[in-house]
Amino acid sequence: MRLGFTVSISLFLLAGCAPIPTVPTPSSSQRDATSPLLRLGSAGLKKDFLLTQASTSPEQRRAKRGAEVLLVATAQDPETGIKSITLDITQSVTCGATAQNQTFSVTQTAPPNPGSLPTQLTKSFTVPALRLRCGNTPSSMTVSVTASTENGVGQKTILPVGRVSSFGPDVLRVATFNLYAPKNHTDDTYRRWGQELGSKADVLMLEEVLDQRRAELVANAAGLPHVYKMSNGDVAVASRTPLYNVQTQVIDVPGRLTSSDSSILSVQTNIEGAPHQFIAAHWSIRDGDTDADQRAASASSPFRLQAAQAMVRLMSSSNIPIFAGGDFNAYSGVGPQDDDTNPDTPDFVGSTAEVDFILTKFTDPFIALGVTDFCSNQRIDYVLIAKPSSYYPVSSETCAFLDKAVPSDHPFVLTTFEAGDF
Repeated sequence: MRLGFTVSISLFLLAGCAPIPTVPTPSSSQRDATSPLLRLGSAGLKKDFLLTQASTSPEQRRAKRGAEVLLVATAQDPETGIKSITLDITQSVTCGATAQNQTFSVTQTAPPNPGSLPTQLTKSFTVPALRLRCGNTPSSMTVSVTASTENGVGQKTILPVGRVSSFGPDVLRVATFNLYAPKNHTDDTYRRWGQELGSKADVLMLEEVLDQRRAELVANAAGLPHVYKMSNGDVAVASRTPLYNVQTQVIDVPGRLTSSDSSILSVQTNIEGAPHQFIAAHWSIRDGDTDADQRAASASSPFRLQAAQAMVRLMSSSNIPIFAGGDFNAYSGVGPQDDDTNPDTPDFVGSTAEVDFILTKFTDPFIALGVTDFCSNQRIDYVLIAKPSSYYPVSSETCAFLDKAVPSDHPFVLTTFEAGDF
């Protein structure tokens, strides 16, 4: 289904609304002070692009699996007119292990009109939904388009590449949940959490996980058969697809209390054939070795800042979607921020250095969506997405799962993302 035009595209199509002026066909000796103006724009994307002769770099966007995207190029030259406009196109589609590439050009030449050339010419191309041919097979698609034009005296303008890609799932659900290790939960509790909570997600980040067995109880009940739990920390990740490139790190605060440490787990997984990275963490609650050293969520901690910095260093250098989250034990400045359980005590106002730092690299969907309901006295559990990203958040939920999350003292946080640049 083709989506509607953007304002910028509609401006390109003025030729369909009014006659396009013409100029006399130039002689071979005639000169033109400027090269033709040219622009290439898209319609049908979450975030459309516009390339002009002033653009210095290519533009790339992500489309959903079944989307048809309209590309429109328009050239103008009021002095010597436009002779032609061309789109050079490369289409690549991969279905499973089979890849097909096709390169071709489409050209619009000035209509026959002896003695004159139009001052404006337009050429469009619809990017087809090539992935639909692949059925349920993991697939990807990239269409690259280069627009060029020539005026009446042979001057040319060529734009940088406009590229539309489609890969991975249209919808991805990512969740985090703290299992509240100090309580002696029954195996049935872990299974219930998996069935009622974990099954809502495609990838689940878990904190305060006592061992691999309990991680598997949750994951298997959730239908997430691929699960990895840190051997030296209390964080796990469960997924519908196999995990690889596993990396772990512990920020060790001086002393013997493991609750002072920050555990970090990074994994990658291919979802519908496309690689994704997930970095889960449980940041420390103490800056020392005794209960007296407990650091409130409102007070910036140098050790939690080290954990945030370590997570950023673990981010893949490849151009893949990256998600992060977990129990950060620190405030962002948005959402409930109550350091104690007294409802009469005003919430803390402000943010922490550690969350401020990680949000220089990641977007917080709770903030981006303007969500107000969190259903907890403090928001220290996060699902984040690296910026810029080819996913955009559409929902961030906790309240719908409030009763199901007990006996944990943390909410279950589920964030839904859709394909398309954000």
